[in-house]
Amino acid sequence: MTRPLAEDRAARLRPAPTARRVRALRHPVPVLVALVCVLVGAAVAVPATALPVLGLVALVVAVPLMRSLVRGAAWSLPVLAGLAFLLADAPGLSNAPGPGRYLPTLLVVVVIVLIGVRPDGRSRALRATACLLFGYGLIGTMYGRLVLGTVNGSLPLIGPMVIACLPPVRNWDVQPAWRLGLRALSVAGALFSVGSALSRFGVLPHSQIDVLNHEKAYLVVLGVTAALAARDQLLVLLSVAAAVFAFVAYPAATYVVAVLAALGTVVLVRWSPDASQRIVLAVGGMVGTAFAILHIDDLIALTSYYFELVGKQNNGDTRERLYQAALAQFDRPLVSDFFTGDITVVGNLAGRDAVVPVHNDYLSISLGGGLVAAAMLLGVFLYANGLALRTLAATQDQWQRRTVLVLLAAVNGAAVSALANPVFMNPGASAVTFALLAALVATCRLPEVTLAAVDPPAGTVIARPMPSPHSHP
Repeated sequence: MTRPLAEDRAARLRPAPTARRVRALRHPVPVLVALVCVLVGAAVAVPATALPVLGLVALVVAVPLMRSLVRGAAWSLPVLAGLAFLLADAPGLSNAPGPGRYLPTLLVVVVIVLIGVRPDGRSRALRATACLLFGYGLIGTMYGRLVLGTVNGSLPLIGPMVIACLPPVRNWDVQPAWRLGLRALSVAGALFSVGSALSRFGVLPHSQIDVLNHEKAYLVVLGVTAALAARDQLLVLLSVAAAVFAFVAYPAATYVVAVLAALGTVVLVRWSPDASQRIVLAVGGMVGTAFAILHIDDLIALTSYYFELVGKQNNGDTRERLYQAALAQFDRPLVSDFFTGDITVVGNLAGRDAVVPVHNDYLSISLGGGLVAAAMLLGVFLYANGLALRTLAATQDQWQRRTVLVLLAAVNGAAVSALANPVFMNPGASAVTFALLAALVATCRLPEVTLAAVDPPAGTVIARPMPSPHSHP
C-alpha cells in the first residue's frame, strides 16, 4: 500500500502537461530576442551584411510560425519558400543566366524532402504526366547541350518541373490548420505585391523589377483570394491595398487576366461538372489552346483598347513579331526537335536585337518538343483541375474546400498567363508555380475514411439499406 500511495502523491505533485509546456516555452523567447539583437547589431556595425542579416532575423522570428505550419499546414511551405526566395533575390539570380536561376527550384525541392511526403494514388496521373514531360525534355536538352552545342535550350522550362513529379507533402498533425496556411499565403502575396510596386518606383534594386514583375500577377491575386478564404478582414484590406499599389505602379493586362482566371475558376467549381463533362472541357481546352497559339496575333489586337484605357504603352506589335518568328521555326509540329534545339527567338527590344523567350510558354515548349510536349504540359493543369473538382465533390470540410479553390485559382492564373508571358521560361516563376501545384495536390488529399467511401477497393461490396415497407413513394 505504501508504494501506490507514494506514486499517487508524486503524480499529484508532478506539473500538469499544459504547465510543463508553458514552462518549456518560456526559455526560447529570451534566447530568440537576444539572438535578434545580436544580428541587428552586426548589421549596424557592418552595413554590407544588412540584407543577409535581415533574412536571418526574419527566419529566427518565423521559427515558431514555421513549426506550426509544419504540423498543420505543411502544404503551404513549398510556396512560401519559393516566394521568400523571390522577395530576397535582390541580385536577380532567379532571372539571370547561369546556375543561380535554379536555386528557387532547389529550395522548394529541399523543403518538400525535409517536410516529408506520402504516396497518393489520386494524383498519380498528374505526376506521371509531369514525369514523362520532365524526362522527355531533360534527355533532349542534355543531348542538345552536350552533343549538338545548343546554347538556349529547354532546361529553364523543363528543370523546375521536377517539383511536380514529387509526391505531395504530409501534415505532421492529424488535424489540418487550413486557416493558418491561408493567412500565411495571404501575407506572402501581399509582400510580393508591395515589393513589385517598390521595384517599379525605384525603391528596391533595379534587378528586382524582373524578379517581382507583372508576369507573376497570379501571386498578387493569390494574396487577395487567400485573405478572403481565411475570412480575415484585416488581411483582406491589406492584401487589396497591396494589389492596388502593384497595379497602379504598372497596370499590365496580366493582372486582369489573373483576375479573370480566378473568377473563371469559381464559376467552374460552382458548376462542378461530372466526369463526362470534364472530358469535354479538357478536349475543348486543348483545342482552344492550340487555336490561341496559332492565332495569338488576333488575340493581341483585342487588348489595344485596354492599353488606351490605362494609358500604358502597347507592346503587342513586339509580341506579334516574336510569335511570327517562333512559328517560322515550327517545321515539325508533332515533335519538333525533340528538345535538342533552341526555344528562343531574336527580337528587337528597345531598339536592339536580343535573344528573348517567345512570351508564350505553350509555343515555347512546342518549339522544343512539338505539340506532344505542349499537350503534356496542358494535361498537367487539366489533371490538376480534375483532381480539385473530384476533391471538392468528396469533402465536406469547408476550410479544405476554400483552400483547394484558392490554390486552383492561382494555378489556373499561372497557366492562362503563360499564353502571353514567359512564366515557365522564368525558372523563378516556374518554381513558385509548380510549388503551388504541389500545394494543391497536397490539399486534395482525403482522409482515409472518406477515401475508402469515395474510392472503395476492388471487390468491395457496399451494403445499402433496404427501403422500409412503410415508407411512402
